[in-house]
Amino acid sequence: MATMELHKLRHRRAHSGSSSVESDYGPQKTYPSTGTDLSATSPAEYSKISTLSDSEIPPGESTDPHYKTYSVHNLDMQNITLHANQDGPALYTVINSTFTAGAHSVVLHKGPRTTPPIGAANIATFKGTNQFGVRTGASTALEGMEGMVWEELRRTSSWTHGTYAFEWGWADGERRKYEWRRTSHPLKLDDQCDLDLVEMGREGMVLARYTRGSLIRWTVRARLEVRVVDEEGEEEWEKWQTVVLLTVMLLVEMSRRRARQRKKM
Repeated sequence: MATMELHKLRHRRAHSGSSSVESDYGPQKTYPSTGTDLSATSPAEYSKISTLSDSEIPPGESTDPHYKTYSVHNLDMQNITLHANQDGPALYTVINSTFTAGAHSVVLHKGPRTTPPIGAANIATFKGTNQFGVRTGASTALEGMEGMVWEELRRTSSWTHGTYAFEWGWADGERRKYEWRRTSHPLKLDDQCDLDLVEMGREGMVLARYTRGSLIRWTVRARLEVRVVDEEGEEEWEKWQTVVLLTVMLLVEMSRRRARQRKKM
């Protein structure tokens, strides 16, 4: 009960105006919601130059202790890996399936693809709903929905793919709403865009940022920054980070599929 009351108190204080508060995401300066990035609560800007080679792209490292930064690499033509820097080992592996019937669209592994999956996501067909699932048990099987907590990722923009929203339930029982927002359009012939993740009603805090790399790329695809949530405990932080990785990788895969369709036209 004490934990729940503390979360409620933090939530009320975080919405109370422009004052320094201890929020669920750590010390910060709060502002009225504007939907725009604030330098005090956002990761640093990434290079916007679109013709850099891999060697010229800034490494996936950040000096901001509030954000955990990953260098996003192309493992091959279809799959993706996440690294602490350009030269380090794969911390996460993302397996994308486009043509295998019955397979999950995205499967997330912590480490190489030989490790047990920690989550999966499915791209909707026709008028269905995109879904992502986070593993909570020790099982390694992905058949069915056993051991997975499934949520929906819904498009909230009317005519574009500019915004996608989802909900997530925290340990205190509170369900919060989040939204991935496109902050730039894909370059011509590109298959990805820049994205920011915010909590609905608290848009001044960027919880994660996906920034594309160069248009001409062999290995480095992008940089991903995820805000560290120490106050929730290590287990809750790991689950939340899995949610962030799954949802952004699902959006990246959806964007890649749309790009392939455009090239066929």
